[in-house]
Amino acid sequence: MDVKTAFLNGILKDEVYVGQPPGFVSKQYPDYVYALDKALYGLKQAPRAWYDVLSQFLVESGFQK
Repeated sequence: MDVKTAFLNGILKDEVYVGQPPGFVSKQYPDYVYALDKALYGLKQAPRAWYDVLSQFLVESGFQK
C-alpha cells in the first residue's frame, strides 16, 4: 500500500508550535509562533500520528491488531 502524503494526514495529540522559517516571516507579526493542527514531514510525532489514523481505519474496516 502506498499512501501519498501519509504523514500529513496524522492528527497530533500534543500541542506543537513552530517558528516562522527564514524568508516567510510575517512583517506584521515577526515574533509569532504557530500551533500545528496536523502533522508535518520531519516532525518527531508524525509517524505515530499517522500510525494512529491508519490503525483506527483498519480496525474499523474489520482488521484485527
